[in-house]
Order: sequence, then structure tokens, then C-alpha cells
Amino acid sequence: MAEAIEGPKVRSIPEIDGLRAIAIIQVVFFHLYIYIKYKTGYANDIDENNILVSFAKNGHQGVELFFVISGFIIALPYIKGRTLQIGDFYKKRLVRILPSYYITLIIFLILYLLQHQKDQQQLFDQFLASITFLSNVILGKATSTNPVGWSLEVEIQFYLLLPLITLLLKLKNKTVYILLLAIIAIGPILNYSLATKELYPSLLNYIHFFFLGILIAKLYISKQAISFGAIIELVIALAALLCMFILDFSSIQHIYLHLILLFILFYLTVNSDFLKKIFGNKILATIGVLSFSIYLIHYQLIAIFGEFIFNHFLVAQNPFNVGISIFLIFCVVALGSYMFYVMIERMLMNLFKRK
Repeated sequence: MAEAIEGPKVRSIPEIDGLRAIAIIQVVFFHLYIYIKYKTGYANDIDENNILVSFAKNGHQGVELFFVISGFIIALPYIKGRTLQIGDFYKKRLVRILPSYYITLIIFLILYLLQHQKDQQQLFDQFLASITFLSNVILGKATSTNPVGWSLEVEIQFYLLLPLITLLLKLKNKTVYILLLAIIAIGPILNYSLATKELYPSLLNYIHFFFLGILIAKLYISKQAISFGAIIELVIALAALLCMFILDFSSIQHIYLHLILLFILFYLTVNSDFLKKIFGNKILATIGVLSFSIYLIHYQLIAIFGEFIFNHFLVAQNPFNVGISIFLIFCVVALGSYMFYVMIERMLMNLFKRK
């Protein structure tokens, strides 16, 4: 996921890290829900109408919030007037993503080989598809080597559009807004067309989320802010967030509602001084900084440690045991992700900065 771009024209934005934190918490809860439902034998015991279950079940929508953030962050410097140095841009993006991602692929490939749980040829085929960012095209699905890698492939596809995006942003403001709104409006239709379903998941299925981020960045730089007062802004943002947590946006009509809610939450967060303090607080901002590491390894950590934890603490299912199990899983994910960030992600970022 795109991180805040540093440079003379773009400052660090803590509230964006706060939104990243919300997105990654959603994603972790979703994969934990999937694990409990399909891997522990408790599928029939889950109350699908429970509000906390709804939050976890819809947590995959956190990836879509990540895509909006990417559109915002990637477009921001060029809206401010930066000239695109295409080679430099792609070098920085690939250096930022590839080393950490490739390390997780290698680690998880070795673990699968040691466990002898999967066909070796199939594992190597999926590994090659993953390192070339072609699993969506070749396999039409996520690979088991690191299943979350599908979204990075969608990100890479979005980066390929950057030259066209920078040209679009040089047009007259009215034209830019019309084109952005048109793409956002057409995106859900593309997602539901037969052609794009055959390519699923690809950028065509998620392009509206990226361009929503670009639209918000354009409004943000244009200072098109509306103030409602701190309390009203907080209530609106929390209402949008709650709807995003508990509603299912799988139908085409609901995708448009999801886009509206994302716009409200994001737009208010980056324009309201009060909400900036809330979403930019140290706890959320720190989780946001760690979000790429969490995203890369949380799925496999749940798979590796989930069986041990749930077998020991869910022998009798009750709210206390469920809560303890989920808490321990989150501790494992938090500790593992922090270690990965310090020992690998941050080390690699510092290494490549010196070169």
C-alpha cells in the first residue's frame, strides 16, 4: 500500500496513517473471521447477525480503503505541481514494495515445503506467478504462497496509469472533476461486467476506489473544505465509519453507497482540524506506519498460530474463551509485524535510502 510520499512539496500526514490503521484492523478481523469459520469447526456457532461478526465479515472492505489512500497519496504531489520523473517514480515504488514482499514469499514458500502439505510443483508455479505480479492474470485468484499479494498486483497496475493520470491532472479543473467523477461512476459497472469478472481481481474491478482518492486529493489541494463544527463532523465521520463496518457492499447499488461513505470519512478526516487530531493520534498513526508489515504477514501468522491457540482456548466456546483467543491472535500478529517492520521493512528502507 502506498505510504506517505516525502519531499519538499508533500508533508507527512498522520491522519492518513490513522485511516491506514482502520483499514488494516478491518482486514485482520476479516481474515480472523474466515479462519474461525472455515478452519476451526465453529462455522455453525457463529451468529452472523451479531454486530461484531458483521464488522469482521465485512472487513475485506478495508482493502478498498487502502486503494482510496493510494489514489490520494500517489496523486497528491502531482496535483501540487511536481513533474513526473517516471523512472524515478517506478524505482522508488518497486524498491518500497518488492524487497519486503519477496522476503515474505520466500519465507512462506519454505514453510509450506517443510510442512509437505501442498504439491511442490503447484507451490513453485504459484511462487513464480507471485513474484512476477501475474497471479491474477495467470491463475485468476490469489496464491497460497501469500494470499494477500493480489492487492499489491492491483496496486502495480494502478501505478502503470500514472503517466495518464498526470496528463489528466493538467487539464482545466472543471474537465478534471468531470473525468474523475465519470471514472468513479463507471467503475462499479466495469466491476460487474462479464469481461472484468473473467479477469478478477484486477484494476478494472477497483479503479473507482483509486480515482476516488485522486478526487479527494484534488479537493484537498484546492482547499474545497466545508466546516460543520467539531461535534457534527465527528458524528458524521463515526456514522460513516459504522456503516462501513457493518454493511455489506457486494451489490452494485451498495458499491455506490460505499463510495459515498468513503468520501465522507476521508474528506472530513483530511479537512477537519478536530478529526485530524483524532485519526492522527499516536496509537492509530503507529499502527498505520506498521500497516504494510501487518498486511504482508498477518494472514500466515493467523494460519500458523491459529490452530494452537484455538485448540487450547476454544475447547469450550463461550465469550470469554473466544475473546482470549482473539486477543492472543492479535498479540501474535502485533508482535510478529513489529519484528518484521524493525528487522526487515525499516532496515530495507534505510538501506535503499543510502544508495
